[in-house]
Amino acid sequence: MQQENGVAQSVTNAWRWRCRYCILQCMIRHCSLWKFTDAAPVGLINEVTDAFYAAAEEIPSVRACQVGGNVGYLPTNYDFAIAIDFDDVEGYREYVAHERHMQLFRDYLEPYLESRAAVQFELRA
Repeated sequence: MQQENGVAQSVTNAWRWRCRYCILQCMIRHCSLWKFTDAAPVGLINEVTDAFYAAAEEIPSVRACQVGGNVGYLPTNYDFAIAIDFDDVEGYREYVAHERHMQLFRDYLEPYLESRAAVQFELRA
């Protein structure tokens, strides 16, 4: 990288600082989309929705939780969506390792999951 009066280096250092800061300080949103197999029982969407809202109350690092089933506009869409907010990446890690989260995974993902997509991203202020 070519420097002009140290500007490039300053920008690089500022970016590194921001990335380190955000890993520790910025709110994180976890989004996950699930497509269930045809073997999924009727009522599964309502059951898993209730289970996630209950789990959000039990897992201390969860700051906000929105979950629900596809409204059916396009049949090619995923069946279920999750959006959960955390104070930081460490809060997300605590959620992932929490026994209640693992139980949700065992009860609803393992038996009926066809496909899944997920992302975690920083929320802008």
